Amino acid sequence: MSEEADDRIISLFKGLGGTGKQTAWHAASVGIDHCRTLANDVLTAKMRINAAVPMATSITFYRDAVQGVFHAAGEDANGSTIASTLTLNADGTYAIAVATDGEVTYEENGTFATEASMLGTSLVLTAEDGTVSTGIVDDTINVNHNVDDNFNTLGFKYEK
Repeated sequence: MSEEADDRIISLFKGLGGTGKQTAWHAASVGIDHCRTLANDVLTAKMRINAAVPMATSITFYRDAVQGVFHAAGEDANGSTIASTLTLNADGTYAIAVATDGEVTYEENGTFATEASMLGTSLVLTAEDGTVSTGIVDDTINVNHNVDDNFNTLGFKYEK
């Protein structure tokens, strides 16, 4: 995408100023209508991204709080050191890698979504096997999820 398109995307986030807002505008330079919606830290925008392509393309963007690589660490009840990495990708997929005493003991992949909740934005992780884990997105991501194939779970406070 061009630098001009990047600038438009940044201004979309700033211009909406709050969740649940939707606006539309007409771009005279390319002769098409654009629409954007910000909900639960996710911006969806339909815009023309290339002058050679006549139709608008739908694009999804995530706020930094729900995209990127996050880390958490602590100890379990047995005194083992538990470290976990949660990666939230731009295509709506995620990966979790849990290490116990430095050795990766559990990995999980799936898709994620954000939803509104009474406590703010909620992160919903749906693993490839159908297991669902949810958590709250604030300055950190607080979520309980599996740490092994026996479905034992721990709570993690992920930070960038």
